Amino acid sequence: MRLTRFFILGLMLAYAGITHADDILKVQDVELIPGDSITLNIELSNGTTNLMGFQCDINLPEGLSLKLKTNGKPAATLGERFATTEHAISSNLLTNGTYRFIATSMEGEAIPDTKGTLFSVTLQADPSLVPGTQLQGIVKKIEFNTQDNEKLTFDDVSFNITINEKPLPAKLGDVNHDEAIDVTDAVLIIDHILMKTPQGFDASVADVNGDGGIDVTDVVMVIDVILGKIKL
Repeated sequence: MRLTRFFILGLMLAYAGITHADDILKVQDVELIPGDSITLNIELSNGTTNLMGFQCDINLPEGLSLKLKTNGKPAATLGERFATTEHAISSNLLTNGTYRFIATSMEGEAIPDTKGTLFSVTLQADPSLVPGTQLQGIVKKIEFNTQDNEKLTFDDVSFNITINEKPLPAKLGDVNHDEAIDVTDAVLIIDHILMKTPQGFDASVADVNGDGGIDVTDVVMVIDVILGKIKL
């Protein structure tokens, strides 16, 4: 009976070493449009302070991929928390379509800080994807090693990918994208000319007369539109 108790206790301790409640890996849900790309951050909030390196796989559904380097390997960048260390990240695209990443420090340095981005990749959506589609990616086979040569294994982490409609281009003169050309647009263009560009100002539609610059002539044309003198 005593041996059985010790055996059960040993299993409990071993399991406790696999999943640490103080170490949480997460990936934010993302939204993108067909043919577009977005940065995907793999983040870690860790209570274990002697983590030295990690490895993981990323699996993606059909229609989604990660940007590759010229050598055919996935492009990945370590987060800013590694700016003061000699950590390096390696990657590979496996024959089954899985993306694998490994990072460590040849100097035996610990992963800095206790929260922030581990590494970033670029997620790409195929142009053929249908808007409104909900997809899911998985980060799996997550393992960390410590400076004491211990191995910590994490559960798989999933994240959602929403495919959205491509937004319609804004009309000329509608610099705040409220689907109307009015005095607010004229005022915002004036602010831009005075070097007080407001947040959300769309300079690409402020050049109303198409002469390559944004000036008082564009303001006048917006006013003429408001007065019904011209149409854009």
